Amino acid sequence: MTDPMVIEVVVPLSVQDLWTLCTTEDGLSQWWWPHLRDTTYQIDPRPFHRYRFASAAAGIGVHGDYIVVEKFGALEFSWIWEDDGPPVTDHVRVTFTPRGRKTAVRITHTMTEPSPAGRQDYLTGWHDTVDRLVNLHLVEEVAARAS
Repeated sequence: MTDPMVIEVVVPLSVQDLWTLCTTEDGLSQWWWPHLRDTTYQIDPRPFHRYRFASAAAGIGVHGDYIVVEKFGALEFSWIWEDDGPPVTDHVRVTFTPRGRKTAVRITHTMTEPSPAGRQDYLTGWHDTVDRLVNLHLVEEVAARAS
């Protein structure tokens, strides 16, 4: 194990709206790899149930099992990146803290087999993904004004 990577952001959405974006196929499709048009989302956010996000065209995927599901509070799950190497199980915990109409999100990703390059790849990936989530409301506002 290694020192966990921690990403903290404030998302301009209520904890209820954010929870839906993180725990439903429709919600995830709006911000998790939306640029990969063939991405599939299989999700069953209950303890000891599986999830899988994958894009065949990009040749990428991640899957695992939920460990903790505290509605509007926390998601904790195993993280297994699907690549050509042997499977390695990491651990991810995401917490949601209401801040008025916004939500503070804290992602803690603990790698089982850390390497400096792997750690940087994960940090870049998490930041890219979380940036799409943070900016999701901006896209909706622009679309609403254009209508």
